[in-house]
Amino acid sequence: MNTKLKQAFITVFFICWVISVPVAAELQVNIDRQSLTLDDRAVLTIEANGDFQLPPDLSPLQQDFRLGAIQRSLVTTHTAGNRQSRTRWQIPISAKTTGSVVLPPLKLQNFISEPIQLSITPGRERAPASTAAQFNDLVIEARLDRLIVYKNAQLIMDVTLFHRQPLPDDTEFVPPYIESGRVIRLQPPNTRTAEVNREPYLVTEFSFALFPNEEGYIRIEGPALRLPEGNLFLLDELLADDLEVEVLPQAHETHDGHWLPSENVFLSDTLGSLPLGDEPRLLRSITLTAVGLTSDHLPDNLLPGEAYSHYTLVGRQSDEHLSSQGVTSVLQELWLLTPELEGTYPHPGTEIHWWDTLSDQARITSKPHGEITIGSEFIPSAVIDIATSPSIKPHKGEDQDFNTQRLGLITATLMLLIVLSYTFYQRWNQHLNRRVTLKRPV
Repeated sequence: MNTKLKQAFITVFFICWVISVPVAAELQVNIDRQSLTLDDRAVLTIEANGDFQLPPDLSPLQQDFRLGAIQRSLVTTHTAGNRQSRTRWQIPISAKTTGSVVLPPLKLQNFISEPIQLSITPGRERAPASTAAQFNDLVIEARLDRLIVYKNAQLIMDVTLFHRQPLPDDTEFVPPYIESGRVIRLQPPNTRTAEVNREPYLVTEFSFALFPNEEGYIRIEGPALRLPEGNLFLLDELLADDLEVEVLPQAHETHDGHWLPSENVFLSDTLGSLPLGDEPRLLRSITLTAVGLTSDHLPDNLLPGEAYSHYTLVGRQSDEHLSSQGVTSVLQELWLLTPELEGTYPHPGTEIHWWDTLSDQARITSKPHGEITIGSEFIPSAVIDIATSPSIKPHKGEDQDFNTQRLGLITATLMLLIVLSYTFYQRWNQHLNRRVTLKRPV
């Protein structure tokens, strides 16, 4: 009966988890726009269920399109002990001919994608600004938050537009481009009013997160602004300057792979009881949050729970969240704990090695290994740390800073005690001398 309750619970949780996870088709092909010009650069995204190293045969595309470097990523989810993988390829493409062009079906093993109809128009010639005053009516600036970045780490590009007139509703904001890596739009354009050189302007701001995965000096093609015909700015297109950054190799390679390049890492660990049947049942949720890292570079797993008989994996899922600060990736694991007898059971911990890209230091964020005691009320013992674990800093410099602060506090406390003791001693000595003086005969 107990086994049936356990199986029923896992089945219900599996169904709920599967409902929350989007299901992809066997082979999907998408493009980020349906109409292009000869000057446009679009991104073709191909997704297939499974772990594939090689993309589909792309030769049918080469007749009508130019292809850029292929970027591959793998998305993995675990549900009720089942591992599901989805492979994604992203390819920049540009059209060679105009007219109505069909993106032909692509084939991967036994899977065939659907064709896509595209409309290709001639590229527009840029209308040059006739005067400096016209050019000053619309200015674009692009800035990077750093000029040196680690491979697969986050690089933020802030884009600012200064304009005297409101932008047309059908203005197209073209993202920056890197040959190898990911570019993610963080927020939609936001417009405010400001005074620039004592003159009123409208200021439109938006930002992107870039994740280059090619080492060395790379060129970033700046973002662009495409305006519809007949606009008040007398411009068809406005380009930001190209930028250059240095991409460093991934830091600290260990037997488990490279350390995660992240701006901050958090671990949360919660444990709760489930009132099902007579046997104790616990549900443990452990979550890794990495700031400035994409989900495809998160670790495959957090806990080695499969090595323990009382641990059953309910689900594992990753996700990405966007904000003005960049990309934050989250990996969550749910484990069902079903100890059969009263007693003490191991409570496995986890350890995440990551490289702090803001301070250039190696760090470790961990949850310690411990034990849980299962009694009549199966109350967890004190060794289970439910709060977020602080970062453990293995580098000597940071340890020395912490030790210096602690030593300074101890020294200051001792000095205060010495001063107080000395003051008390002097006052007591003066009091004794005063008593002796009063008793001394004249």
